[in-house]
Amino acid sequence: MRNLFFIVIFLSQFIFLENCSKVDKDNNSFYFLLLSSLGGSKSVEPVNISSEPILIFPEGVDSNAFSVRSSSIVAPNDVNGYIPIGKSYDIDLLDHLMEKFQIEKNAKDMHFYFNDNVKLEYTYDLNALTTSGFIEEFAGFYYDYTAKSWEAVDGGVTIDRTNSKVTVITRHLSTFI
Repeated sequence: MRNLFFIVIFLSQFIFLENCSKVDKDNNSFYFLLLSSLGGSKSVEPVNISSEPILIFPEGVDSNAFSVRSSSIVAPNDVNGYIPIGKSYDIDLLDHLMEKFQIEKNAKDMHFYFNDNVKLEYTYDLNALTTSGFIEEFAGFYYDYTAKSWEAVDGGVTIDRTNSKVTVITRHLSTFI
């Protein structure tokens, strides 16, 4: 009878939590614990609710020399414990400057390094973020072509919750998410 009571409680909790519209690991930890004990999982899928980054360069760098475009490199559903909320972007020198400096247009592992911080500023849709089950905890990653993996940015991330902006700080440019 005790086992039957546990199963009834478990099923009632499972039915209640399964019908929640939002998946928030912090508030539904019992749900995740129960599912993991059954060998199941409830995961949050990647979404596209952030903007293309705006580049903010150190003084003296011509911001018009670089382009931002969607990358052909797609981030996996989980990047070091974080789930992508936007596309990956390649940040490159403009084509005419690539030619001027004789840089191969299809060169892999192209990184541009700076002495001072470069900032990539993304905006995100807070309502879509929370509706999708995410919390306002962010990280920035770049693609390491040599290791063929996504690595955390070197300068960190700042969050402006008032304006729904995330700023990724780095000293190099390549492919970012």
